[in-house]
Amino acid sequence: MGSDKLYRWEERRAKRDAADKSFHLDILDWVTLILISTMAFISLRLFFMFETTSSPCVEMILTMGKSSGLPSIFKLTYWICLLMILFWFCVSVHRAFHKRPNWALIAWHTLIFLSLFFLAATNRNLTASSYIIPPDGVMVVESMMPQSTETEIKWLSPTEPNWAEYKNGQWYAHGPKACIWLDEGIVSFNDRYDLERPSNMAFQFVINGHAFETLKSRQMYRPLSKLERETFLKMKQCQADITKYGQHRSVCMSDYLYPVSPELEPSPEFLEFWPIDRKKSPLR
Repeated sequence: MGSDKLYRWEERRAKRDAADKSFHLDILDWVTLILISTMAFISLRLFFMFETTSSPCVEMILTMGKSSGLPSIFKLTYWICLLMILFWFCVSVHRAFHKRPNWALIAWHTLIFLSLFFLAATNRNLTASSYIIPPDGVMVVESMMPQSTETEIKWLSPTEPNWAEYKNGQWYAHGPKACIWLDEGIVSFNDRYDLERPSNMAFQFVINGHAFETLKSRQMYRPLSKLERETFLKMKQCQADITKYGQHRSVCMSDYLYPVSPELEPSPEFLEFWPIDRKKSPLR
């Protein structure tokens, strides 16, 4: 009968075979997981929690964080995702030559590649393929509606503004927020409830890339009025005043009110329904 004793080289070979067949996470796997989680947290937080809930125009998302020396934040995150894909590709090649392939390892590397691909695709859709002029700022404006004709688009003011208050000799009305471009003299108009959505929108979002440029192409722009330009410049001057540092932003701008033209006043029925004290605001 033979001996059951194993030689040391047989023990080492058995350990190597067991290690090759088993699956465990090493330092490279943990580093990649941490990078993916961090990038996903940054991208989703910036996009969903800040920009989507507060941006009145697509240009603010596409140019977020952009300066004369740096690209937008989402373009930076897209490049970082590409570098992460290159890093994981090098890890996969190294393991292909030094480890025996098994289904657990193949499934793990495939899962990481898919996560990186969708993360990169999402950030790419938040970038622009060409230069986009960022808006000069955001302000509450009059709620005007477009009326299309055969030759042009006319912008119609509401027959009766949504009056809100009267203070400091000025009437104010409720209005939506919009992006302002001073040099171009335009105001953004985005009817978010009237967008044609394709049936395979999620697939197009991942594959085509630059999906937000499609939303930009559907966004309309109207001329900037003289009163809106003056109001915007006063707001910017107020925001640049260092003495107002630390105060609430409502000191310089309202989140829902805009000054109405001095030529307009509420109807007698409105004044009768809302007894106005010209020295105070009627609504607080």
